[in-house]
Amino acid sequence: GTTAIAEVKNLLAVGTTMDIVLIDFVMIAMNGPEAVKIMRGKLHFNGVVIGITGNALQEDVATFLLQGADQILIKPITKSKLLDSLYSFKDRFIANRFDQSVEEIT
Repeated sequence: GTTAIAEVKNLLAVGTTMDIVLIDFVMIAMNGPEAVKIMRGKLHFNGVVIGITGNALQEDVATFLLQGADQILIKPITKSKLLDSLYSFKDRFIANRFDQSVEEIT
């Protein structure tokens, strides 16, 4: 969690955008939902956040979503499941790239 926050913070500080963050629920220093809350709140990260958990309990899924995750994937994650997830955000990725291009022109 703390590493993910540091990475997002560093990239945003230098004006680099990030399309997607995949973050696990259980981590050592800070759990995924706590990290997502900071990314969305303090860092104003507006990219896609996909939470990953091995626990399919509705409580865990709801916690991730309430903190700002866009989608939750339950382990084990197959290549197909990951690609389907990424594809579901294709319009958002395209819109973000278009917005960046317009900002660069103006």
